[in-house]
Amino acid sequence: TNNKKIIVTKYQYPKLPVHIVTDTTTAVFIAVQKPPLYPGGDDGLHRYLNKNIVYPSNLLKKKKGGQVWVSFIVEKDGSATDIKVVRSPNEGFNAECIRVTKTLKYINGTQNGYPVRVLNYLTIKFDPSNPSKH
Repeated sequence: TNNKKIIVTKYQYPKLPVHIVTDTTTAVFIAVQKPPLYPGGDDGLHRYLNKNIVYPSNLLKKKKGGQVWVSFIVEKDGSATDIKVVRSPNEGFNAECIRVTKTLKYINGTQNGYPVRVLNYLTIKFDPSNPSKH
C-alpha cells in the first residue's frame, strides 16, 4: 500500500487557510480533486444496475417501489466498502442494494495525485411498473 502523507487545505471563517497533514491510508474524503468514476460513467453504472439488481419478488407482487439511498466508501483499489442504507422506502429492498453495491468496481478517486478513500452515494430506484430499470 501507498503510505503517503498529503496536505489538505481546509478553510475556516473568514476564509483563513488551515493546512492539515493526513495519512492517505486511512482518511476518508468527501470531496477530492478527481472523484471516483464508474467505468462507462453514469450510463455504465445504470446498465450494470439494470442487469444485476433483482427486484424482490414479494415487493414486486405488492407493487411496492421507491428510491434507496446507499452510502459507501470507494477504496483506493476501487472496491466498495462500509456500505450502509441511508434511506429506504421498505427494508425489503436493503439487502439487494447492499449485495449489488458490494460488487461495484470504480476507478479510484485521487487527491494531489495520490489514490484516496472517498465517501460516495448511490440512489437505486425500484419501480414496479418497470422492474428491470433501476
